[in-house]
This record gives sequence, C-alpha cells and structure tokens, in this order.
Amino acid sequence: MPKMRASFQGLVRLLAQSLYPEPDVFVRELLQTAHDSIQLRRVHEPEPAGETRIDVDERARTLSFSDNGTGMDRRDIEEFLSVIGSTGTGRRARELATRAIAVATIGQFGIGLLSAFVVAERIEVYTRKPMATQAWR
Repeated sequence: MPKMRASFQGLVRLLAQSLYPEPDVFVRELLQTAHDSIQLRRVHEPEPAGETRIDVDERARTLSFSDNGTGMDRRDIEEFLSVIGSTGTGRRARELATRAIAVATIGQFGIGLLSAFVVAERIEVYTRKPMATQAWR
C-alpha cells in the first residue's frame, strides 16, 4: 500500500476554512495583528503614534496591510509566523506581565494569518524591526 502524503497548502487552506467560515474575517484578523504589533512596540517606543494602512489595488486584485508595529526578525518569523498555533503576541504579553507591564493586545492564538488563506492564493509578508537594517520577506 502506498504511503500517505499531504499537501501543506491544501492542509492550510482546509484548516483556515474550518476555523474561518466567513471569508471576510481575514480583515479583522489582520487588523488585530497590526494593533497588537503596534501595542507591543509602544511599550518600548511610545512614538510615533500607531498607524495601520490597507491599500487596495483593484487591477492586481491585491490588498496590502501595513503597520508601524514591532516588526519581526528571522527568529520571530521562524518561531511565530512559521508555526501554526505559536503566538508572538501572547508570549510577549506574558513576558511583559512578569515585569508588571500591562499591554492591551487582542490576538493570542497564533492562527490569525491563516484567515487570509481563505481568500488568497498567495500571501507575502514583508517585515523589519524598528531601527533594524535587515528586512525579511
């Protein structure tokens, strides 16, 4: 009997569709992620004020979400963005709480980005920590 194989993209899409039956929920999830990133950055760097943008390119059929939050480096991407169910927001909020620093974050489950797979064929993330020279895609 042949061995079972799995398509990672197919599993991600199936998981996303199971978690998010309403396709428009990705907007809320990505805005929550932007909000949390800004809140975490403001703990150490209160200025500038938080900013989140959504750019629409109807011709290319793309939406771009951007924020001036905490950003990620390679370790963050590998630990949080690349692992379904691993949450940088929850972990950072817990670390700050041990130092009696309260931060008002929303997301905690490490599955928000999955919501975009309900509506998108491809997702690209561009990120850079503030003051860092290295950006990541």
